[in-house]
Amino acid sequence: MTYQLSAVVRFCLIVYVFGGILSQSQAQTVEISAPLIETAGEITNVYWTPDSQHVLLWESLVISDRDESAWYNVSLNQNQTWRLTEVSVDQAQSAMLSETLEQASQAIRPDVETGNADNGEGLVIASPNPNYFVYVGEWQKMGEGTFEGGEAFYAYPLILVDVGRNQSIVVPNVYIWSVQNANRDYQINWSADGTAFTVSTVSNFAAENIHYVTGYAKALDDISTVKLTDVIPYGITYNLASLSTDGSQVILEGIVYTPESVSSNLLIWNADHPETIHILTEGDWIKGLSFDQNETHILFIGKKGLQKINIQTREIILLDATLNSNTVSRAWFSPDREHIAMIRNEGDVAKLFITDIP
Repeated sequence: MTYQLSAVVRFCLIVYVFGGILSQSQAQTVEISAPLIETAGEITNVYWTPDSQHVLLWESLVISDRDESAWYNVSLNQNQTWRLTEVSVDQAQSAMLSETLEQASQAIRPDVETGNADNGEGLVIASPNPNYFVYVGEWQKMGEGTFEGGEAFYAYPLILVDVGRNQSIVVPNVYIWSVQNANRDYQINWSADGTAFTVSTVSNFAAENIHYVTGYAKALDDISTVKLTDVIPYGITYNLASLSTDGSQVILEGIVYTPESVSSNLLIWNADHPETIHILTEGDWIKGLSFDQNETHILFIGKKGLQKINIQTREIILLDATLNSNTVSRAWFSPDREHIAMIRNEGDVAKLFITDIP
């Protein structure tokens, strides 16, 4: 069922195994400027804006029992960072959103109140194109007989908004259990054309799930979901995810737990063959991943550094040995696949850096 929308968005932040062949002939060192943010707190909820010109993040920080947490906008062009207060969120909106989405946001308000901006509850996540966005609705009863065992339960619905049609729909079979940390409790990854996305969630039973959502481009009522957790090989849990431009392929980090160690594999899934997931690399420790601009390779940060792997041949090229899983805590590739935002933890200090992809 679809819904017509009205008036203003209050807050827009908007199985085959192959061995890899590593080539170091193109390895180089990426020059990184001074950190754009340094904090004794935790940096979470990191998102690139659709135009790849800004990074939006949440700094969780408590000093002497005083909560100093806040949203920050990091400008790539201006090479500066500013703190977003309740007042300046609206003032800075034009810098964080594309012109199309900003204009649309003046005429659309989600039909379910989006909560406050102090955590993931008020977060509106726009698609890169940007014809769509998703947001988390109000905590509510999700209906009788819809949970395992036939019992009703409470959760947050995830709502998809079609800007052009001025309509919204509740994403089926996807439930958000917590909104305290968008990157940990739920995470959205869009295809560049906005026709598909993945949503990763952690339930109140600590069960991790990832759903692939598509089918809504022609009509919202045609929306469909695939639970990727069911096709990931047994014993592997997922973490990071990224989509191809048309949304037909999804790459993931698959985490493998053994009594001796923890490592991660690079996985790829194709919507045309939904029952199968392929393992591209094994035994790594991946901190960030993305398709490259041509989508013939996958970029990822692992033990050996920033690398790219040819999807067909599995040949791996080392781009920069210094950007590895020991020096980078987490990395996010920009939608245009030209930049990397990364967090480095040095002692008790978390630092945010942005660098270009060589």
